[in-house]
Amino acid sequence: MVAVRPIYYARFFNALLTRENIVAIDLQDSAEHVFERLVFTDENDEVIDDPFYKYERQKSYMSQLRRDIQDFKRAHKKIELKYNIDNKKPDDVAADLAALLERFLRPWR
Repeated sequence: MVAVRPIYYARFFNALLTRENIVAIDLQDSAEHVFERLVFTDENDEVIDDPFYKYERQKSYMSQLRRDIQDFKRAHKKIELKYNIDNKKPDDVAADLAALLERFLRPWR
């Protein structure tokens, strides 16, 4: 299985899409949800725990996220299975993806 996050370059996964036993899933979410999950770090990779830092740059990040999501929709068009994260918790996403994969693979068993 290959799960592709909303912002990922096609050149890194297109070769995998034609391989046998590969199931690709395009993980999608809104720019707003992606922004909320952003974590910033300093030059020592320490998390910057300052909400003002993130929100003072929100307009710029949101603009870039929206552009990226639109651009990568074209890059991900070869991926048939789509899954909208919709700001769900990681455990819920994992359970949903397992169920999606089960339904997708059922005809081949």
